[in-house]
Amino acid sequence: MTVHTPKIEIFSQKETAVLKLQGWWVAKTAKTADPLCANLLQKNFPNRLVFDLTECKSFDTTGVWLLHKTWQALEHQGYHIELQNVSEAFQILSEKLKAYQQSSVSLSPPKPKLFFADKLVELGKRSIDTAYLARDLVTFLGEAAVGIFFSLLHPKRLHFTSIVAHMERFGVDAIPIIFVMSTALGLVLAYQGEEQLRQFGAEIYTINLVSISMLREVGILITAILVAGRTGSSIAAQIGIMKINQEIDALNTLGLNTMDVLIIPRILALIIIMPLLAFVSDIAGLVGGGIMVIFSLDVSPQLYIQRVGEAVTAGSFWVGILKAPLFGAVIGVVGCFEGMRVVGTAESVGLCTTRSVVEAIFLVTLTDAFLSVFFSAIGI
Repeated sequence: MTVHTPKIEIFSQKETAVLKLQGWWVAKTAKTADPLCANLLQKNFPNRLVFDLTECKSFDTTGVWLLHKTWQALEHQGYHIELQNVSEAFQILSEKLKAYQQSSVSLSPPKPKLFFADKLVELGKRSIDTAYLARDLVTFLGEAAVGIFFSLLHPKRLHFTSIVAHMERFGVDAIPIIFVMSTALGLVLAYQGEEQLRQFGAEIYTINLVSISMLREVGILITAILVAGRTGSSIAAQIGIMKINQEIDALNTLGLNTMDVLIIPRILALIIIMPLLAFVSDIAGLVGGGIMVIFSLDVSPQLYIQRVGEAVTAGSFWVGILKAPLFGAVIGVVGCFEGMRVVGTAESVGLCTTRSVVEAIFLVTLTDAFLSVFFSAIGI
């Protein structure tokens, strides 16, 4: 079946303009008809407009609706609209559509897009969303802190079985990947440091570089990033699925406190297990750096261990270890917070899981930068 493209022929006189509608005004031709109607709103006509429907060969609800919207917009601009040669079927369909027509004009000429203005508006919206997100996160952090405080005052409220199970899943199961990644990072750090220090004949100080960097910064930071990606996303997805399946509503119905049952055990498990993971990362980084130094500088393992002992102080070791519980708390709070923000769809689970990882890594890096400056300022 041949579909006739919709057209509008315009015959202008002094006080009247006749607009002849031609072709098919149906859903299949809406993409062509819509620009035609929009262009009418940008033209200058006499005050009286006559629409002749003699050659309007076919129409359906979409076409009639589009024409009615256009006529409304033209009347809003001050034109007087008249119809000629309207078929009975068109009149019947028009009467049925009038019940759904909005009284206000809905068609208007497309506004030109201003790139910088749109970007500025988008920036403002994102800033407001970020402010609300920060407010909600601080509120959730306060609730979690109060819950942990009262749980420590009343140990019977703690779910020790759940805490231990989460420690195994979040910590023990993560040791292999953390050990491998930290070893590789120690190798890379030693190789790059040795290449640069060789230019000054100070390649032996590669040992100092690797040991101090791993213990103070690199070890705990790579551990926190891996835990944020592995465990933070897992927490957010798990709690999000529980919200979708209405398991959290079931817990509330049973009179169980969601904070005590779901949130606090996960946060405490991460706080407790993170120092162990940081220690494993430190050892793995020193092992990786040692492998590189021993083979590239022809240093004996005994000399390497001796130099590490001379370079590393107790302060360097404890700086990294003391950061671990704080990073664990940040990752746990963010993961639980994003999990509780999930609303009813699988897409929401994916978005909140992604946000949990990004927010956790961002906050961990920000916290690490602040602590590094703080420890340096107090001479540790």
